[in-house]
Amino acid sequence: MQVIAWILGEYGANQPEAKVRTILNLLSQFSYGTFEHERTRASILLALTKLHSSLNFEENEYVEQIMSDYLFSRDLEVQQRSIEYKFMKENANQLPNGGKDLIFRIPLTET
Repeated sequence: MQVIAWILGEYGANQPEAKVRTILNLLSQFSYGTFEHERTRASILLALTKLHSSLNFEENEYVEQIMSDYLFSRDLEVQQRSIEYKFMKENANQLPNGGKDLIFRIPLTET
């Protein structure tokens, strides 16, 4: 699932907007899943951020609820991904290229 999330986050954003929305919604469904490692969830959240940023953070209550739910996660990487999403969404207008240059440079941490 980590690999799938990474691929969708990196390459899904280059698809037409309708496909990006479909990928975003499908990937969102996995965010509440049970995983052996929380790093998988962090990978999904990072992919969601990348996909949503490619849509200029258009309104999507489901994604916003997911990120809100993980803002206070016990897992620091999951929490960090939610905080990054919130920052990017709130500051996209002030960031060059809507922050897309920043979000696509965020690496996953090594475990």
